[in-house]
Amino acid sequence: MRGKQLRPDFSSLALRLSCLSVCIILVIGTLAGCGSSSASSTTGGGTATTVASVAATCTPAAINGGGTSSCTATVQGNGNPSQSVTWTVSPSSAGTMSSGGTFTAASVSAKATATASACSVVPGYTTICGSFAITVSPAAPTITISANPATITLGQSTTIAWSSSGCPNGLTAGGAWSGSQPASGSATETPAATGTATYTLSCTGPGGSANQSAAVTVNAVPVPNVTGVSLATIYLMGLSSQSIVNNVELTGSNFASSDTVYPTEFNNILIEQLVSSTQISLSLQFGATGYSPGWLTFAVCQNANDTGCGTSQTIAFLGALNYLGIGQNGNILFYDQTQGNSNGALNGIVRTYNAGGTQTNQCFVATQYSMAVDNKTPYMLIDESIYNSTGPNSGTSCDYGDAPNPQGMPSGTVNANAADNGYAGFVQTANNSASFYDMTGGTGSQPTVYTASNLGTEPVTIAMGTYGGETDAFVLSVGGTNAVLNDIRASDAYVKEKPLTLSGITPIGTVQATNYTTGGWQIIAFEGTSPASGTIAVLSTYDNLLVLVDEATWTVTASIPLTADAKGNPIGGTPFRIAADAPAGTVIVAYANPSAVTTTYASVDAVAGTKPVPLTATSTLLSVGLGISSDGTTIYSSQRNQLQILQNK
Repeated sequence: MRGKQLRPDFSSLALRLSCLSVCIILVIGTLAGCGSSSASSTTGGGTATTVASVAATCTPAAINGGGTSSCTATVQGNGNPSQSVTWTVSPSSAGTMSSGGTFTAASVSAKATATASACSVVPGYTTICGSFAITVSPAAPTITISANPATITLGQSTTIAWSSSGCPNGLTAGGAWSGSQPASGSATETPAATGTATYTLSCTGPGGSANQSAAVTVNAVPVPNVTGVSLATIYLMGLSSQSIVNNVELTGSNFASSDTVYPTEFNNILIEQLVSSTQISLSLQFGATGYSPGWLTFAVCQNANDTGCGTSQTIAFLGALNYLGIGQNGNILFYDQTQGNSNGALNGIVRTYNAGGTQTNQCFVATQYSMAVDNKTPYMLIDESIYNSTGPNSGTSCDYGDAPNPQGMPSGTVNANAADNGYAGFVQTANNSASFYDMTGGTGSQPTVYTASNLGTEPVTIAMGTYGGETDAFVLSVGGTNAVLNDIRASDAYVKEKPLTLSGITPIGTVQATNYTTGGWQIIAFEGTSPASGTIAVLSTYDNLLVLVDEATWTVTASIPLTADAKGNPIGGTPFRIAADAPAGTVIVAYANPSAVTTTYASVDAVAGTKPVPLTATSTLLSVGLGISSDGTTIYSSQRNQLQILQNK
């Protein structure tokens, strides 16, 4: 029995030794297999590589739909295991995973969790994996919006274009617009005011809220500027053919068809045509010929209430007749052609000032061409009507109830008149005649009207003077081939001399063929104790010429160009009015200077016939009314409802 107990079981021992030796070999080689959970491999009897674990990390751990997270894996074990892994993500609806470990989140409507897994695979053994949870939220809404152009002028339009994401319910407009807008689109908008117009779009979606804006700078419309006018002066001679001035061109910038051209006063009609943004063509139609409003300033304005106007240009609206006279008592009277005044059909106002320049009276008249004031009686002539120069005796109408009532007045329009020493005289272009009557009979008298005909064609202006007790009238006719001067006795309209041809004065037909707006003729006569008594001075504006005539010899004594002084220095402007400085025996010439908007003056010695000498006197008024005080010290300059008194020096 003892022997039996001591006998080893060699088969069992051999098996155990075999197993032990194998396990020792495996442990030494670090190759798992006997109860190990790690992955391992053996290479050619060398050291075995074991992967113990894989750790996965993703940054950031929370992203929005459409965002990305960068994932990395760390493989741990023995024998320097390979760090390469295979990446997967679940569920697949949460996003996608690149082979390099970049997770891109899908667009989700609600928060979700994506599990990113990194696995190290050893062929033939257990796969070791690590994972990381990524929170995926709905994407934040995005809005892009733009304005093209981003800078405009008021009245212009801009295009607003936009797109968005994450805005399932569309967009809400705010700022310079309102209402709902689709997720993408475009719209044309026209801002209503200058400044900055901000167009805003906003939305709220599963991923939050978004708000974006586009700003549009809205500049004011550039004001229209007038920088030039095609004419510098306008004359209306009282001839029907001259009631319309065509082809007036305004040049400048920023003109538009919606603009208003000024002036619009005086009941004048301005027919305008927009040629381009830099040119406007005008035709001016006037309610009365023989019209002399003074300075006429052209402006182009954006609004009909005379606002939104840029620079303007002024021309001289001269007329051809002098609208100022000095009365028997030294008062200054002038005719203000106020067409369109508040008194309905009344077309003019006679204003009276004392010698100190204070207005003392005014009255309305219903006629509109010419004016003269007598130096002997208290009467003034407005066209063919006689009024008391002391003003109205009732209401606002000028008084003619206590004036003479001339008999045998010829029909037709009176184009110019004159008065001197109690006589009234007037010319009628249509009749080629001049008529006269005596006003000294006073109130209620009925003087006979005497008419001289055949004075040449188109007598346009008249002056009167008294010499040796006889009052004469001098009438200039410009309708023939030459301008001629007539000498007529006022008491009976006897034509005393043959018509005197005035060389150098262009007749009206030639003037009108060239540009009738530049015409204009005037006459003054020196009388009494003046050194120049007996001299008649004739002005031709078209020719810039002053012609002196001796009444006694009925000859031309001088023809004086008015454009330069004795030294040859130019005298700027257009000569358009003359008045007699009786004490000095000189002709005072008024020059219109539209560029400076002033009237300047020069003196011409009517005895010596010398060239003009510029004076220092300057008026801001256009002297459509011009007169000289009886002592020669003062120049009176009137325009519309204004009077300026200047020193004659």
